[in-house]
Amino acid sequence: LGALYSNIDYAGTVFAFTWMLVGIVPTLGSEPTESDMITWALWRLLMTLIGTLGNMVVATFVFPTFAFEKLNGETAHELMAQSQLVSMAVEQLCAVEKGPSVNPDDKRIESGDEFFKSSDYRYQLLPDAKAEGLVLNKTAFIDETTRAVIGSQYDIDMMGRSAMVAHTNIADCTRQIADPTISLLLDPLRESLHKVAVALNDSSSKMALKILDQSKRGHKDSGSFELADQSSQVNVEMQRALDIFVARREVMLSGEKKNLENWASAIQGGLYGLFHSLYTLRVFVDEWVHMETRILNLKPATRRSRALTGAPQELVRDISKATRH
Repeated sequence: LGALYSNIDYAGTVFAFTWMLVGIVPTLGSEPTESDMITWALWRLLMTLIGTLGNMVVATFVFPTFAFEKLNGETAHELMAQSQLVSMAVEQLCAVEKGPSVNPDDKRIESGDEFFKSSDYRYQLLPDAKAEGLVLNKTAFIDETTRAVIGSQYDIDMMGRSAMVAHTNIADCTRQIADPTISLLLDPLRESLHKVAVALNDSSSKMALKILDQSKRGHKDSGSFELADQSSQVNVEMQRALDIFVARREVMLSGEKKNLENWASAIQGGLYGLFHSLYTLRVFVDEWVHMETRILNLKPATRRSRALTGAPQELVRDISKATRH
């Protein structure tokens, strides 16, 4: 009956079997002596100890199921969920034509649900995975990628928050943006923002494959996964989009063809929402690039200011000429 209580659980069953073997079975047919009772008790203790040790050996070396392996899988799943959450919002913004859009695609809600479910499960796995990491850190069970995953859990948490903030701001911008902001600022950004979304999804797929494919982890001869001479394409595409936005803004405010009336109209059409969307997207991308560099062994990216200032002057001149014509 003790096994029916959650606080006792399996110990109740073990106690019942032990009581049967030590206290009742020896008394059947004869009167046991004190020596017999001690012998039966020691025999039961020895069998339990052998069974426990045997189970540990089998579970560890024959059919191992480690929490850090599950954490690897859930981390890969969450990275893809974060990427999908942000890239889907970016694609919806790029798809806006006339605006304001009253009801963006409800798939973003499903994506958010997946993100929260994945995050909750990862939290449950983290304590056991850290304990296994401490015990098995110097063994072949823990490779460099797994160490990076376990050590990056706080960064993944922070990146998840940034993903939610970016998603919310971009979704709000999608609902509110209208002309002339669309024609003056969003249209020049569509292609670059689309490339950011594509690069995010591609990056998440590469990281997930690196984390999940055991044959590609922790080996210096892992071929395509050793990308120390390559930089983050996500960072490159994000910076291009920011440069275009800043250049367009400089042309409107201080270029030869500056038009403050258009700028004022753009503010009414949701310019600030677009600005906040780009800013929060940049914050998320910065954290994503840090994670991507760590997992894929990329060349460290050079971070530029998040203030959305200082577009290359040649880009400003090109846009100014295009506007003039």
